[in-house]
Amino acid sequence: MQGLAFLIPLVGVVAACFALGVSRASYYRAQKPKLAPNPRPRPARALSDQERARVLAERGKGDAAIRFELERAGVGMAELEAALASLDPEHERAAALVARRGATPATARLLAGRGFDEELVAALVAAEG
Repeated sequence: MQGLAFLIPLVGVVAACFALGVSRASYYRAQKPKLAPNPRPRPARALSDQERARVLAERGKGDAAIRFELERAGVGMAELEAALASLDPEHERAAALVARRGATPATARLLAGRGFDEELVAALVAAEG
């Protein structure tokens, strides 16, 4: 497009595009200002940030996974911390999963994959097994 900017004042748009092998549509499309996409409004029935964090915790996610999901959804840091603070402590949620599934290496892999703290996982599996 820089070559076009140089040639157009000398020979015109049609000749400059033809000489450089650029379609005129591409030239004119590049001249249009880029519009920022409009963000989608939040649906009225959407879960609040705290409700979303609670649902993720009930589905067996650790704090790291919940933090990732909420950050990906565009939740601010203050709201994210408030949502995490409203949940049961991570060690209690992990202990419940270990009690339900047993203290096996498979459970340790599951907990690590779901965003639980690695030291917490190692301590729970070692204490139970």
